[in-house]
Amino acid sequence: MLRTADRVHDEALAAATDAGATLIELGDVDAAAYDLVVDGILGIGARGGLRGRAREVVSTLMPATPRVIAVDLPSGLDPDLGDAGDIVLPATTTVTFGAVKAGLTRGEGPALSGRVVLVRLGLELADAVGEASVDEIR
Repeated sequence: MLRTADRVHDEALAAATDAGATLIELGDVDAAAYDLVVDGILGIGARGGLRGRAREVVSTLMPATPRVIAVDLPSGLDPDLGDAGDIVLPATTTVTFGAVKAGLTRGEGPALSGRVVLVRLGLELADAVGEASVDEIR
């Protein structure tokens, strides 16, 4: 597990390490050594492209292009417009929760998000795509 911000949720970190996760530092990352990366670097509220430590992490992982599972959307992808900015960690699979984020279906989103899996959370949302599955949207 690689910390991607200076701050960390202490209880989440404790739960992860109790479950067997090992905390590594960015300087110790050998992207070619990983078969799978779970991209939960940024949340859907992030705007304006990758900066700071998040940018460093993605830049470190990009050359090896491991298999990536993105949580909600690939880090660096605009959740509304699908704009990618200058650096995005492309996903093999994106698992999105509650509803399909518009950015996964617009702009560069489809090319960067890989296979999209929607996990319905039982939310009562107006679904702009109706009852279509993500595969039907593409």
